[in-house]
Formats: sequence, structure tokens, C-alpha cells
Amino acid sequence: MTQDGIATALSLSRAHVALELKRLKSTGKVQERMAHVANARSRRKVYELTPAGQEISRRMREHARSRTVELSGPEGRRTVVGTEAIDALRRAGLREAEAVQQILTSDVVELPRPEPTKPAAVPSRSFFGRADERRVLQGWLASDSRAVAVVIGVAGIGKSALLARAIAEERRPKLLRRVYAHDDAHGLLSSFADFLARQNRRRLRAAITRPAYDPTEVIAVLREDLSGCVLAIDDLHACPAADTLLRAVVEHPPDAKILVATRTQPTFFEPPDVARGRVLELRLDGLDEASAAELLASRGASLDPGDVPRVIAATGGHPLALELFAASGLDAGAVETEQYVLDTVLEGLDDASEDLLRTFAVLRRPARSPETFGATLSQLRRLVRRALLHHRDEGYLLHDLVKEFFLRRMGDLPRRDAHGRAATYWAGRQDALEEVYHRIESGDLATAAARLVDVGPAFAESARAGDLESGLLRVPRDSKLDSLLVETQMFLGKFADARAVLERIAASGTPAERLRAHIQLGRIANRLASYADARSILAEAVREASILSVPEVEGEALRALGGVERKLGDLPSALGHLERAAELLEHGSREKVRTLTDLGAVLIARGEHGRAKTRLLEAASSVRSGTREDAAIQINLGIVSSREGDARTAAETFARSAEIALGAGDVRFASYALANAVDNFLRLDAVEAAAASAERAVQLAQTIGDPVALSTAKANLGLVFAKRGEWTQAEAHLLESVEMIARLENPYSLATRYEEIARLYETQGRRGDAAPWRARADDLFARLQAGGPTRAVGP
Repeated sequence: MTQDGIATALSLSRAHVALELKRLKSTGKVQERMAHVANARSRRKVYELTPAGQEISRRMREHARSRTVELSGPEGRRTVVGTEAIDALRRAGLREAEAVQQILTSDVVELPRPEPTKPAAVPSRSFFGRADERRVLQGWLASDSRAVAVVIGVAGIGKSALLARAIAEERRPKLLRRVYAHDDAHGLLSSFADFLARQNRRRLRAAITRPAYDPTEVIAVLREDLSGCVLAIDDLHACPAADTLLRAVVEHPPDAKILVATRTQPTFFEPPDVARGRVLELRLDGLDEASAAELLASRGASLDPGDVPRVIAATGGHPLALELFAASGLDAGAVETEQYVLDTVLEGLDDASEDLLRTFAVLRRPARSPETFGATLSQLRRLVRRALLHHRDEGYLLHDLVKEFFLRRMGDLPRRDAHGRAATYWAGRQDALEEVYHRIESGDLATAAARLVDVGPAFAESARAGDLESGLLRVPRDSKLDSLLVETQMFLGKFADARAVLERIAASGTPAERLRAHIQLGRIANRLASYADARSILAEAVREASILSVPEVEGEALRALGGVERKLGDLPSALGHLERAAELLEHGSREKVRTLTDLGAVLIARGEHGRAKTRLLEAASSVRSGTREDAAIQINLGIVSSREGDARTAAETFARSAEIALGAGDVRFASYALANAVDNFLRLDAVEAAAASAERAVQLAQTIGDPVALSTAKANLGLVFAKRGEWTQAEAHLLESVEMIARLENPYSLATRYEEIARLYETQGRRGDAAPWRARADDLFARLQAGGPTRAVGP
């Protein structure tokens, strides 16, 4: 496509080629553009045929096929038609274009002498990343599936490299064929016929050499003879004839592997074919961060270590963009990448589509129905076919490289307008947090703050609490938003940040605001295992609430105080305060549900499993499924089942509660549920399931820094090692679990740890070592059953 390449192919001087190209450009047969060329460090002028030039090219090829020439070979000279001469030259190793050129330029055509076969060249460039895609394609190649594999991605994303790598080690007969705009159906069939002839399957060649052959018969022959072969077609988007031919071939899929790479959505299959399993569709995004960094390092990029993450973020991991940064440096690489996107990826895009892509560029989440901000179905189809938009189950998403391109080039006013359109879209979709984000980005802080007041409480303790906190920190806050921020930060485990806000409220707020701040400060002390401080703060809050005569707030304070007393082992006081809270709190409210759940936990600790189950089921009757309250209830019901000896039901309940907690974004509850499941799995002899549950519980507990949760998870992991007979590791984990909570004044958890260590030593026959641990456990359990505050005795 470059002047040098054309001159080399035609054995002409570059000056003559330049003159001829100038004439062809002036008559509209050839067009010139700038593009990145293999093995060239900068962009070069390249030339390609216009539709008018392609038509002349086809007529020249037809003329060559019908022309009569002298064919000179080892058997002497003979007169043949051009079609036969082309076939002979192709069998001798020439490409079809080279064969046509020889027939057009000479009346006597010499067959080239065969040269000894050279070993395959070792690829000079490494392949990076795409582990998931390669694994999918390897599985597809090894399967019996007759589905067609289609790799879709924008220019330069690595489709050709992936195709070549996917079939590199394939032992079956394989053909990798790149198609071009000037290819027609007959030329493609000739390529396939030559490939099949090398496998001693000559029926297709015989069929297409007959004049006026029947296309239906030829397709049937091709479909049969491809059996057991691998056919890879690259750049399908460039050749409509190849797309049409594939539609006919895969109408009744052959027993072959057909792999296609294209920039645009092909027409030989419909979207439902993917769901039905007739087509395996892979859409290529940028490389992952590690692979992108590896590519940059392999190219000897002269970048500071701190610039590498910025380059990867700016390019979206796009391989060709990374190559440009590596070759040209940071600033020059950014300029060349933008020019590449303009010249190649966005080439031919109309203004309306560009405006649509600017709106997509500011979106953080996929959009299900972008018609709201002016997108038409035809626009969406065109952009999806060009792989600029990805259409996934959750909606439409802009390609990373294109997104970064538009974000870098947008001014403040267009950016705000785009965010305004996005806010209107998410308001229509009733996704309030996304609406708030775009309101803030568009500069409409007042509307964003009002929306947070309306919808924030529903997200404060959910999987999207992080998004809520981000919005709250960016708008002017009043007392309502401050309270909401505190609740959110407590859920996220940001206790220091929450405490700073609460202390400000406690110093300057109204009496009611100060009271709620004291309750929250007590809860923070409880979460940080400062139980004595928490009890003191919450007892004072209960007295304040009684003076203010606000039953709902008094109920919240009593419920928080009862929760602390349960952990301190003062079960009678906890029971009394929680029952009083249940009377004060409104039926069906979130605080009432949590109070009933805490009551169930206290009754479990007292061994009153029947009453505990009644309270828990009462709470479950008014809770919405899938919430963190639902997860807490399920955890406690699982404990009841475990205590009653139903290990299978308990394990299933704990597993279900862990899924609910993770879905609600509550990592702490999920850790407790997974840890509690371990003992029940071990009773069922499901050791591997127990190990997986314990290891995941430890990972989750470590992310939130909850000492009780981490102690529980470590202890249960120790039980798994004990079941396996790995006594040293079991003992180490159990002793570590005791050290974590020995000073926390949490007697119930500590008594349980003591008992587990005693059982471990007893199982090994170490009764002397077990005796003191057993005595401590029995003493603590007896005090808990008797009621009253209990202080643990250290080991």
C-alpha cells in the first residue's frame, strides 16, 4: 500500500510509481491517506483503491481469466486460457494477484521453479496478555462444537495476532486467509480450493473450473471438504463477498473450525445465534494492566516508572497505542495515538454519531436505553458493528481507547452538557446515585444535594455505599447529610472519619442531633471492641433519650446498649434492654428488625434455642429479602440449626446468608457466615468445602479489620487443619485466634475459642495440656448461663 511496497511488487522505480499514483488519484481510482505501517516507526502515506478502482481491478482480473496465453513449464509450452494459467501459477506458489499480473503483462508465462521448503520463521515479536480469550478459543478448538468463533475489535486491538496465536499449535490442516476489498467470491473459493487440494481434496477445484458452475453445488462441496480443517479469516470487514460466502457456508455448519476476525459486526449471523450457541463471539478490549506494562517494557519504552500507569490509563491498554507511546515517548505518543484514533478508528463517522459518543464518554456505567439522550437504533447498530460500542447484557459501553480520546478533547462546556444529558438519562432509569454523580459533574450541586437527602438512606448500608459517600463528600452538607455521611462511613468501616463528623455534631448540634451522635459514637466504640467505653456512652444516651421523651430514639439507644451488653456477657441486662427497645420501636422498622435479631442472638447465648428461633422468624416476617438484615437473621437461624444438630441445614443457611451479605455489600456479616459454616461442613466430612469457606472468611475479615470476625475465621481455619491431621498448623491458628480477642472483654467468643483449643489437645491425647483450657471454657460458660457481667481469664 506504500509507494515502496508497490514499487517492489511491480519491479518499478519509486519515481514511476509516484507518477502513476498521481494520475490514478486525479481520476478518482485511488485514494491516499496516512496510516501506521508494519515495521515503520512513523505514519506513512498509503494508497488504496476507491470503489471505481476496485471495479476496474475486477474487470482486469476477468480479462486475465479469459485471455489466452502460452504457459511454459517442465513439460514444454502449451496454449491455455487465463483461468488455467492462474491455477498453475498458484500451485507453483504465487498469490492470485501476482498470477493475474503476469498474465496481463506477457503473452508467455513461465512457471517458477520450485524452491526448497524453508522452515517456518520464528515470530519476532512476543504476544502479550489475552489469557482469557486464548483459553476460550483453545477450549472451542478442542470441543466438538460447530459454532463459528468471531473476534471483534477496533483497528489495532490485536485481532490478527490473536488469530495467529490461537491456531499456531493446531495440528489439523489449517488456513489463515486475510481478505481484501478487491477479493470476490471466485477468488476466495480459489484460495480455499488450493488449500483443500494440498490436503488431497480436489473436488472444489474441479467444481469451480467448470464454466458457469452452480454456486449451491460449490458451497455444498466446500462444506463437506472442510471437514476436520481449521479455517481462519482475517479482516472480514474489508470484504463483503467473504461475509456473503460465510453466510452460505454456515447456514448448515460444516464439521470444521471457522474462526473470523473483524472490526465490524458481521452480517453472516444474527444476534440470537450467539445465544443459541451457533456463534462464539469475543469482543476485544485493551490489555490488562500487567500485560500492558509488560508490552511497554519489551519495547524499551523510555518512560519513568510513574508514567507507566498514566500511559496505560490513557491508552486503555490498546496494543497499538502502547506501541506508539513506546516508540515516540510520552507527549509524542499521545499525539500520535489521537491522530491514529481520528484517522482509523473514527474514520467516516458522522457528526451526530460523534456527539452521541461524547455523551457515552462521560458515563461510568453501561446504558441500557441510550435513545433517551438522542441515540437512534440505526446509530447504535452502526457503532456496535464498528466495535466502538460494546453491547453487553447490562447495556451499551464505549470502547476504552475512544472514551479517553473524547475525554481529553472535550472542553468544560461540552463536558458539562454531556453530564447534564447523562443525569437526565439516569433519572429516567431511576438510578439516583448515577444521577447525583452526573449532576455534580455538570455543576448542579443543589439538585444533587436534594436528591441525596431523598434517596441516600436507602444506600447507606448497601453495596453502593461507596458511591453514596463519594457524592456526599462533594456537595454542601447540612445536619441531615452529615448524619447520612456518618452512617455510610460506619458501614464502610471508616470509623475515624465518621467520629470526626460526630464530634462536631455533638459539640454544636441540636439536642436531638447530639443524642443521635452519642448513639453513633457508642456504636463505633462497639465495632472497635472498646466495649466498656461503648457501654458508658450508650447508657448516657439512654438517659438523654428518656429525658427528651423521644421513644424511637430511646429504642435505638436501648438496642445499641443491649448489643454491647451481649458481647460483655451481661445477658440478663442485654435481654431486658432489647425487649424494652422492641416495645418502643415501630413495627416493621429497620431498627425493630435488628432489635429482634439481637434478641435472638442473646437467647442463643443463653441456650434458649426455641425462643431464639421464634424471635428470629418474627424479624424475618417483616424484612426485605437480600438485605443485610436478612443476612443477619439467616446467620442466627443457621446457628440455631447447628446447635440443634442439623449440620446440613446449618451449612446451607450459612452459605445462603454469606451470598446475601456480599450482595448487600456487608463484608463483616459475610465473614461471620462463612466462618460459622466451617464447623458444620466438617461434621458432614466436607473438608474441602470447609477449607474454602474458612479461607474466604479470613480474606474478608482481613479487609475490614474486625478482630472478632478475624479471630472466628482463624479459629475455624484451625479446625480444618485439625480435621486433616495437620496439628501444628491447627494449634498455631487457634492460639492466634485467642490472642486477637483476649483483651476485648468478649467472654462468649473467648469461651468458644478456649473450648476449641481444649478439644484439639484432647483429640491428640494431650489431656494435661487440654485441662486448663477446658476449665477456663467451662468457667466462662457457667458465668454466662448464670447471668451478670463476666470478665475473661487470660490463658
